Amino acid sequence: MDLRRAAKARLSRWVKPKSKRVELNAPEFVREQWETGNKNVIADVFSKVNFNQEIFVNQLRILVQKKKLVEVTITEGWFSEQELSSDFGWNKIDGAKARCKALGDSHFRHNMYDGSEEFWVIIKEEGRRQDSLAYEETHEKKAKAEGDPQFAFGTSSLALDAAQKRDASEKQRIADKEPEVESKFGQTKEKFKKFMESMLQKTGRLRSLVKELKTKFSEDDGAKECLASLQNEIKNLDQQYDKCQEQWCIGEAQG
Repeated sequence: MDLRRAAKARLSRWVKPKSKRVELNAPEFVREQWETGNKNVIADVFSKVNFNQEIFVNQLRILVQKKKLVEVTITEGWFSEQELSSDFGWNKIDGAKARCKALGDSHFRHNMYDGSEEFWVIIKEEGRRQDSLAYEETHEKKAKAEGDPQFAFGTSSLALDAAQKRDASEKQRIADKEPEVESKFGQTKEKFKKFMESMLQKTGRLRSLVKELKTKFSEDDGAKECLASLQNEIKNLDQQYDKCQEQWCIGEAQG
């Protein structure tokens, strides 16, 4: 992430127009991509070539030429159950109704004229994909562009925001549930922590008992047998605690 921040800072300075030393200006297409594209992706490309502007320009040209242009045509709207069945011959009506009702007002309503139920349904999606693979020999010193990195550009440069956001209400519904999930996770984490603490407390009491037995009953055969059993129990508890500690550390590392 430090490299990305450094790359962003350098790129921001580079793309700023310079009135006096115009030879230091970034190519126009670099400025356009920086302003409209995914800055994280572009910064990663820049850092990957060790901030070499010449190689970066060639890499970026190749990436721009390989962007996939997608046109998506979506047929959607408010339909009654009868319309879905008679007009479109749908066999997915029950599932569509259940989903729309779960999503609420954005996907389910009653018709203002006759009160019949209507559902906002996507009937059909059609897409046309065109790959721009124009590898002309006009790349500046193309040989210096090592490899052929496959980076996915941001949607802002592909103008596909609407297509990717068409399920916004569904994502919002999922997002609304996240606090509940986080709360349950926090409760589980707290219980696990208390369990580990109880193991430490139990081990501490057993060690105190072992110390007392060794001091007061060192010559007693029955005490010796009890000591062996207690020490074995302490060993098992230590092993279990180590395993719990390992899982705790893994969970903390993964967030």
